[in-house]
Amino acid sequence: MAIGFRKSLFGYNQDDVIEYIKKLHNNFKDKEQTFKDDISALEEKVNALVGNEEKLNHENRELNAKLDEFNAKKAEMERLSENIGKLYLVANTNANTIMSNAEESSKLAESEINKNVSAIEETHIALNSLRDSVNETAQNFTNEISALIESLEDTKSKISNSALESKNASNEFSSLLEMVSK
Repeated sequence: MAIGFRKSLFGYNQDDVIEYIKKLHNNFKDKEQTFKDDISALEEKVNALVGNEEKLNHENRELNAKLDEFNAKKAEMERLSENIGKLYLVANTNANTIMSNAEESSKLAESEINKNVSAIEETHIALNSLRDSVNETAQNFTNEISALIESLEDTKSKISNSALESKNASNEFSSLLEMVSK
């Protein structure tokens, strides 16, 4: 940039040179403040993203707790399923034994069969209810995991962008400081 200083008796006019230096100083001071403001804004963004990361970590712990609960329900369902199988085998064996007995024991056998069938039906109803609950829990868990993954990816992207912007601003500021100090 060509600067036209007025000539004076001993070279350039001192007032023109001093005025020019003051303008440069003010320009650099304004740019420095702008960069400081940008750095502060970026630091606030980074702090917000760190807060989001902590929130996501908390959500992750909650989801892990729900996963543990889901696994406990699954184990209970497997135990009930095994018990139902055993109960079914017992009921079937009892029915065959009762059928082979004489007519005298037929009333007793019919009563025992009714008890076992009722227990099977109640257990079957309970198992169906538990299965529906486990399926609903699994679906909710899957939805929450998907949302968490999407949120984590979004946060990761934002953190990366903010870190890059912060680094670029810092490099640009360092370059300007070097230029000013030269």
